[in-house]
Amino acid sequence: MERSLASLAAELADRVGELLDVARAPAALAGAHDRDVLAAVTEIERLGRFTDTLRVHAAGEIEHRSRISLGREGLAAKKGCTSAVELLEHLTRVSMQTARTRLKLGAAVRRTSTLLGDSMPPRFERVAEGLRTGELGIDSASVITKALDAVLPRHANGDLDGVRAAEHELVCAAIGVAAAPGAAVTSPATATETRMQAAVWAEVRQPTGFLPIDDQTVTPPAGTGAGAGAEQSGRAEHPAPEASGRRDPRTRAQRQHDAIATVFDIAARADELPTLGGASPTIVVTVLADDLRTGHGVGHVDGIDEPISMRAVEQHASANGIQRVTLAANGRIVGIGTTERCFNRTQRRALAARDGGCIIPGCDTPAWATEVHHVIPWWHGGATHTDNGVLLCWFHHRSIDSSGWRIRMAGGAPEVMPPPGMGPQQWCASTVSPARRAAALARRRAGPTDSASPTDPAGAVAVAVA
Repeated sequence: MERSLASLAAELADRVGELLDVARAPAALAGAHDRDVLAAVTEIERLGRFTDTLRVHAAGEIEHRSRISLGREGLAAKKGCTSAVELLEHLTRVSMQTARTRLKLGAAVRRTSTLLGDSMPPRFERVAEGLRTGELGIDSASVITKALDAVLPRHANGDLDGVRAAEHELVCAAIGVAAAPGAAVTSPATATETRMQAAVWAEVRQPTGFLPIDDQTVTPPAGTGAGAGAEQSGRAEHPAPEASGRRDPRTRAQRQHDAIATVFDIAARADELPTLGGASPTIVVTVLADDLRTGHGVGHVDGIDEPISMRAVEQHASANGIQRVTLAANGRIVGIGTTERCFNRTQRRALAARDGGCIIPGCDTPAWATEVHHVIPWWHGGATHTDNGVLLCWFHHRSIDSSGWRIRMAGGAPEVMPPPGMGPQQWCASTVSPARRAAALARRRAGPTDSASPTDPAGAVAVAVA
């Protein structure tokens, strides 16, 4: 006798309960090696994706049986609920937002049938297949269907093939497989990267753009210490969730420090702000030239008694430049150099057009809140040139030497490799620039050309300065 879906799900839930008991054992996670913890997180998430897919399909059936056209005969109405959302909330005890997400995605990937009973493919067939394999997460699936549903043709003459091509490429990028035979294979994209890619595809399908919002406020990006001032004093030393939903591992003091430093860095680049003796406001750090060269010793910040580490000195030098002052044995100033190795505003604008923001995948810090990082350090002979500079947010700039992320330049364009255990150990081009993503998409759609090379001009990008 064929077993019901409910009985199979109950049996598997019991097995997963046993898995949870195993995970709670001290040696399972707390005593495991880092690589084993990372592997466990990856496989547990894969298990969760299968569960999410089951949830989505079940929600899609709830949505179908509760559709408005059924009136009082709808499933939700028969159970005393005003909508499928309310019914799903009661059944699953999830939030209204989670219920809505499952229902919308379930409707988008549910197979339908005609009046004659013929089976019809789901509205987003490639997304449905990605969910079925357990490789496509519900977050990525939701952003793909939401972006493309807005530009899905509502009439027979619409470019349905174009939307299907967009769906295929977005799903392939999200799960890390080649979109076509011979195409490059990249690391699976995060949900944040998928959202950016989907926005570019939506722009291509509907290239009219959007009007600016006059009352839009600037929200602090990830890694800049946002929201520290809003915390209650009793919770000062606990990490706070960021606006994006990610938990910030820094203490309140660290977030305040990073926020102030970012504000100073941004303000120092503003044309309309006052200067000090003709120079932008500056944090002055002094260090012996020999100590800077050897990497040993400490530096001193003007106005602060406690010395700072050489690592902190190098970070300040990387972000803000060095001015060499030569002193005689008796302290007399015998030589004053100019500020060295700083990227100028014109270069920063060009880097903003090329990179679009912090180049570390998954980071959504915009270009205006980033710093320029010398890929080959300036004191190791690296040039202050756009071919050697990339945009990094405050956090990733400060941790680039210890986080495991690797950066290199290939023909003047940045490529990154994730830390071991965080993805395939391969170099991948990185940019969050919507203009460059749109240009790359246009080139792929146009097909290969015999004369094209990576360094050929692929269309100019105009930078409007207001």
